[in-house]
Amino acid sequence: MERREKGRIEKEFEKRKRRERVEEKAREEKEIERKGEREEKDKDGTEGRERKRGEKKKTGERGAREKRLERTDREGEEREERERAREEKEKTKRGEKEKNERERQTKRERQRGEKENRGWDEISCREISRDQTVTILCAHVLICLWMKEMWRSDGCYGNYGVDGSTCSFFIYLSEVENWCPRLPWRLKILNEESDRRAQAEIRTSFDELYRVMSQREEFRWMMLRIKRMAEPWVSAIRSLAHKQNLTKRRRKKVLVHLGLLTKESGFKIAENAFSGGPLGELVQWSDLITTLYLLGHEVRISASIAELKEIMRKVMGNKSSCPTQGDKIVELIYIDIVGLTQFKKTLGPSWVHYQCMLRVLDSFGTEPEFNHAHYAQSKGHKTPWGKWNLNPQQFNTMFPHTPDNSFLGFVVEQHLNASDIRHIDDIKRQNQSLVYGKVDNFWKDKKKYLDIIHSYMDVHATVHGTSTIHCPATSRTTAS
Repeated sequence: MERREKGRIEKEFEKRKRRERVEEKAREEKEIERKGEREEKDKDGTEGRERKRGEKKKTGERGAREKRLERTDREGEEREERERAREEKEKTKRGEKEKNERERQTKRERQRGEKENRGWDEISCREISRDQTVTILCAHVLICLWMKEMWRSDGCYGNYGVDGSTCSFFIYLSEVENWCPRLPWRLKILNEESDRRAQAEIRTSFDELYRVMSQREEFRWMMLRIKRMAEPWVSAIRSLAHKQNLTKRRRKKVLVHLGLLTKESGFKIAENAFSGGPLGELVQWSDLITTLYLLGHEVRISASIAELKEIMRKVMGNKSSCPTQGDKIVELIYIDIVGLTQFKKTLGPSWVHYQCMLRVLDSFGTEPEFNHAHYAQSKGHKTPWGKWNLNPQQFNTMFPHTPDNSFLGFVVEQHLNASDIRHIDDIKRQNQSLVYGKVDNFWKDKKKYLDIIHSYMDVHATVHGTSTIHCPATSRTTAS
């Protein structure tokens, strides 16, 4: 660097010297010219003409010399410019080369450190599972063996870092796909990445949620419920934040797809919400959306197949064996059984990459024998609501029917006034039961069963329509 600077200074010095010589020569010639003019007055006209011719000749020679010097200076400047450009290009190339070398060195050191920390490259999948006490969910040795045989079948595996080593299989199966739990020594790396992402902050204003929901007529009943209960909701989220540490939570991208509200479902639940139609599902959906919103997550709500396609358009038609690279479109999906069918049809083959993200709102739950496709087929179950092959805990119920599914529940809206609340402890609790029968023929041949329940408590029921032929006399029925 110092040599180049010194060379540049020397070149500029030489250029300045050449310019000074040219100027000095011009001054000398100009002085000679003035002297000649004075002498010309003392000589006859012939000598004057000869002197003029000689001076003209000298002037022409002087102009030619100046042009040569100018050309020389210009060529020198062009050479200097080319030299500077070449040096700058070489400097840039050297910088890029050094940067690439540093990145390669960092990658080699990281890989070497990881190998030293885990020493697992030569350990089998079964040994890793045993040594790290990985849960039975990762006892998918066959999956790991499949990876060993098939990881070269699609270039996408290599793009995600799979290199044929057992450790790379486990990293892929636990971080890119969700077959296995995260490896302990990888948690620090993943936590650092998570810290760089946006954090979830609780919300106490519903303005943004109202703005989104007010754009769709299908959400009108749910939005009225949310507005009616806004004050208790805000009080609840503040109370929760006081009791628990809700900071340092990563904001998740959550898709909420209400298949029951789509025109394709044919249910017309939203249209009948204000004229005696079923409201239970809308209650649970409105409470779920409110909870996700107040917890600070990024919630996108879909109630049509067109909206679903718009949200998922980036991954539609992905025929690769791996999930789409880059930021995830969604990280969690709340959906219903009708929406599952629409979601699977919309995504096509890439559906498999989103199965673990699904949380299915299923009012009365799905028993494992109906969920397991092969078993349901062998038993002749022909229900259109089952055979999804999900983890039974992915089904979220309205009531705690079974430990096989997850109990999500809903918020009970309180209609008590201040006086009622003061005397609520004075109310004597009674054992009562509610049978949600819906249609009269559901009660047929159930009298003995209901009599057993009635021997312990009063039995109440809801029945759709006016017919109560099959309803036992021991139950108090209410038409719905």
